[in-house]
Amino acid sequence: MKAFVLLVTWFVPGMQPSSYQTAFESAHACEVARIAIHAEGRRMAAEVYQRADAATGGQQVNSLLAMNYAPAVTAVCVPQ
Repeated sequence: MKAFVLLVTWFVPGMQPSSYQTAFESAHACEVARIAIHAEGRRMAAEVYQRADAATGGQQVNSLLAMNYAPAVTAVCVPQ
């Protein structure tokens, strides 16, 4: 029996939130997956920032405004 559930929701500007859940047999396995999801979210945000920075010639205000287009994620492990 799976003892923990990883609940994930992605928020992408201009789209409906996308949610899913995955069951794990241990808290450790769930936590490893949760950390990986958050790392992917940070990677995607950094990619958006780099593109915005390149497109604006490094103008910080414009680059920061472009971050409003970066996806965001929330992920939490809960006991089942």
